[in-house]
Order: sequence, then structure tokens, then C-alpha cells
Amino acid sequence: MGIGVLHEVSTDELRLRLVADETVVGRLRARQMETIRELDRRQTAPADGCGSLAEWVAGRVDMAPETAQKLVTTAEALGRLAYVADALADGATTYDRAAEIARIATACDELEILVGSYDFDIAGLRRQTARRNRVTRRDEEQAFSERYLSVQPTLDGMSWRIHGRLTGAAGVIVTEALTARAEGFGVFPDGTRAPPVATSRRRPGGDLSGHWNPGWGFGWVGDGVCRRHRGLHHERRVGCGGGWRSPGRAAHARSGPL
Repeated sequence: MGIGVLHEVSTDELRLRLVADETVVGRLRARQMETIRELDRRQTAPADGCGSLAEWVAGRVDMAPETAQKLVTTAEALGRLAYVADALADGATTYDRAAEIARIATACDELEILVGSYDFDIAGLRRQTARRNRVTRRDEEQAFSERYLSVQPTLDGMSWRIHGRLTGAAGVIVTEALTARAEGFGVFPDGTRAPPVATSRRRPGGDLSGHWNPGWGFGWVGDGVCRRHRGLHHERRVGCGGGWRSPGRAAHARSGPL
């Protein structure tokens, strides 16, 4: 469509065209990243004498080094994030949004983060991911691999000691289960109720950070409101639980309902 023809198009149509073109860009980026992952699998860059895949892409595509690095990094991440990759390929999200989500998401929380990200524009999403990135992906993987839960009764059975280390997602599950059980006790003879399970849902400043905000995987708490997408995330969090303790950790987990 030439410039002369554009003068005859309404403003609303131009807006729609701009959005549609960005959708096309996202789909093409998704296809590029699929190609990059396959080229990486074939070890094409080292075979051609390049020090990195980003360097190889920059030279082949005539792309700025920083643009190539972002594309390669995002391609690598989306290889593990099926929901985000599909959303980009289907035109349901943009490349810039997918790239920001890819910086922090894991296979267990990508859907929750994708849904919650639409509460922010790209600039706001970048601020949130910058805060979240104070904790590295390696830190998150370590927290997941070292999780355990130990429930130890005393010899006389009069008291129990519970301790462990859980990921944010697992901590939410345990907290909600204990809270629900406590609420089921009703009113005690002295007129009191079981105290609620004490948790900290929000770090000062209202950011959406994973390790110090147990609600990250299950809702965005930036404004103090936990937006839970129960129908979306429940299946994912159960599928990624994998157990309550890591290999080599002694744990005496009680089976059955709490």
C-alpha cells in the first residue's frame, strides 16, 4: 500500500494495520528462533569458526550484536517455555513481551507470568523483571533441587517439629493447606480461634520478586492485590511439584490430608 493510498485510509484502520504488522513481526521472530535453536543443536557456529552463536547470527543476518544476543538468548529460553513460544508463534503476544518473560520464567510458572504480564506495558514489565532478576535462574534451580520438608514428632508424641526449605510455589501450597485446616477447627471453648499461618506476601516496595514473594507463581502482587488465575495455574503447579524433598535429605513426611 503506497503513501498516496494511505492518505485515504482512516486512522482506526491505520491503528489496526500497525498492530497486525507487529503480530507478523512476532511470528517471524518465533520462526527465526526455531531456526536458531536447530542451528545451535547442529553446532553451526563453532563449525564456521565463530566464538558464539550470537556472533554467528549477527554476521549472517547483518544484525547489531546486541540485537543478535537478545534473539539468541530468547530463543534458548523459549525452547523450555512452550506456552510463551506458542503464544508468540500464534500472534497472541509480542516479541518484546516474550523476550522479557523469557528472562525470568521457568517451565513451572511461565503461564502464570505470561497472564500476569498483561497488567503491565513493556516498560513496566521490564521494571518488574529487573527486580526479579536480582535472583538468578541458577539460584532458582538450586532452590528447587534443595527443597525438602521434615515433620518430626517428639518421642512422647506431644509435639511436632516441622522444618524444611520449599520453593515459593510449594510454600504457597503448604501454607494454604495449613490455613484451611486451621480454619476448620472453628471456635475453641475459650472463644478463640486457631491463629492464621503467618506468611509475608509482599516485600516493601510492592515488587513481584520470586524468592521473597511466595505469591509470584500464583498471582501478581505489585499493587497489594493477589490476582490468582486458579484455572490456569493449578494444573501447572501440581505437575511441577515433583515431591517435597531433594535426594539425600532425610524427611519424615506425613501422608494423607493435613
